[in-house]
Amino acid sequence: MDKNKKKASLKDVASYVGVSTSLVSFVLNGKGRLHRVSEETIAKIKKAAEKLNYQPNSFAKSLREGKSRVIGVVLSDISNPFFSMIARYLEDEAEKYGYSILFASSDENRDRAEKQIAHLVSRGADGIILVPCEKSEKTVEAVLETGKPLILIDRYFPTIRTNYVCLNNREVSRLATEHLLTHGFSHPGVIAYDTTLQHMQDRVNGYKQAMTEAGKAGLISESRVKEANLHNAISGSISRMLAEGVDSLLFATNNIATEALKVIKGKGIRIPEDLGIIGFDGGNAFELFHVPVSYIRQPISLLAQKAVEIIMDEILMGEKMTHQVEVQGSLVITESSIKSC
Repeated sequence: MDKNKKKASLKDVASYVGVSTSLVSFVLNGKGRLHRVSEETIAKIKKAAEKLNYQPNSFAKSLREGKSRVIGVVLSDISNPFFSMIARYLEDEAEKYGYSILFASSDENRDRAEKQIAHLVSRGADGIILVPCEKSEKTVEAVLETGKPLILIDRYFPTIRTNYVCLNNREVSRLATEHLLTHGFSHPGVIAYDTTLQHMQDRVNGYKQAMTEAGKAGLISESRVKEANLHNAISGSISRMLAEGVDSLLFATNNIATEALKVIKGKGIRIPEDLGIIGFDGGNAFELFHVPVSYIRQPISLLAQKAVEIIMDEILMGEKMTHQVEVQGSLVITESSIKSC
């Protein structure tokens, strides 16, 4: 298409096809079938709009609808590669609906999250996508009370009935632990963040379930670390767990896994001879380590797609049903999690 070609108006498209401007508006806003417009006419209007280089005036449309056509998104840490990818996919998905995204970051701070949400609401965001931080239940409940469309992504609170999309954390962590147990390792352990957030509990509980099912409940070895001074905390955990006989580790987040690789390299620990490992989310650090690292892969694009799909249903259709979706993670297996014979 010629980018310098003059943009047509709704009236131009209507005149070209020989129909009313309102009919053209219905079709180009995806409401043609709702107004019983024939498939033939829908096709003609869409073809004419493309030929004439029609592009909607989003600002004027927003004024008519009383909507900003903006979704507010509060992430826990935009610098985290996982959340950066989430942000990119959310933008792509929202664009399909003619919406844009306004981002903010809570930095895992409840008070900051409240301020960011209030700011996004004051800017007229039509809905909120939120990665909740620890102890932010009251914040989530306050948004729900306003009636503003809301969906939680990556994390959720089991005590609050609201929309959410997350990974099947417990099941995929169970499968990862089971993989270690069936590939030469007899004493897996897990290192996770010291937090009450449910997704972290689910990951640890999946590990514990696999150990219990394998008759190894007495060998459960769990270490919880704080994000502050993470390197030293992980270093101490790995040293202690190795001394206890742990022969493999599941790392419950990408940041923990990445920092653990630095510790492992510094201590001269051989992978998988001395320690089998499975990380989370993958990344350059996993690929560039001297042994490619097995990891739990999250379908990030699907998380974003489902989140936008659900919130747009509520924004555009006024749907108030609660959708709670778990997407399926998968294991990417390399030699780091298979014991050499």
